[in-house]
Amino acid sequence: MIIRKAQRSSVIKKGDNNMAFPEQAMIQETFRRLDAAGKKDHVLRTLTGLKNFDDGYNEGARNNFDKAVELHEQALEQLKPVDEASGIRAVIKAQLVPEYGQAGRIADGVAIGKEVIEELQKDPRLEHTYAHCLLNIGALLVYSDPRESISYLERAKLALEMCADGRAGLADCLENLKIAEANLKEVSKRPQSKPGLWSRIFGKG
Repeated sequence: MIIRKAQRSSVIKKGDNNMAFPEQAMIQETFRRLDAAGKKDHVLRTLTGLKNFDDGYNEGARNNFDKAVELHEQALEQLKPVDEASGIRAVIKAQLVPEYGQAGRIADGVAIGKEVIEELQKDPRLEHTYAHCLLNIGALLVYSDPRESISYLERAKLALEMCADGRAGLADCLENLKIAEANLKEVSKRPQSKPGLWSRIFGKG
């Protein structure tokens, strides 16, 4: 299993235009909407949620996946009352897909991925996260359900081909497809439940 180190995000300053985060335009729009509505308490909630997201991301980069999951679940709880932060919540849920898998919670990773995939598809600015979420769902299912894995990986392949920075993810997708297709032929002989290759959620491929 290969873990790709994703690019570090810096998302806790609402006025920072140099954030290393592909969804920064969506985040900036969220703060503009909150400012316009005068929702200072929700601005604070969103900043706190993004701080936990950032801290959790860094824990994941250090392979502390249980702590990463804990912090990202906290971030989702903090952002839950903020209607304007639906896109941010979607990105955090997508990040939880491989983290749940790495923490041994494969079913949770698949479930949250399926839950968020339609939300990601709605916003063209989230195309990178959408493509890699599909890939990570497929990776989680490579051994436990190779037929369904292939379905998600085929969708991921199409999405990654449309992404300007999807090259590395596409390579992982094709490798996972090979594994899933081989497992589909032998699924009755060796039932297993473990993930395939991960992709990076953030950063250029």
